[in-house]
Amino acid sequence: MRAANSCPLARLSTQELKVARMFSAGYSYKEVAQKLNLAPATVRNVIQRVYAKLDICGKAELATLVSHATI
Repeated sequence: MRAANSCPLARLSTQELKVARMFSAGYSYKEVAQKLNLAPATVRNVIQRVYAKLDICGKAELATLVSHATI
């Protein structure tokens, strides 16, 4: 069980956080996949999980959350 943290990104797994940070920094699905040795479809699935966990619906919202993160 994780300690309470006011940062929404604390809800993400290590992999989800890596993918979210790269994707919000402007990397494409394909670029994230290549850098993390994943399939592009896996990256898309991870991003969808991230959006669901954070209750957001787009890259702009993700970028805002990541840029203001304190973890």
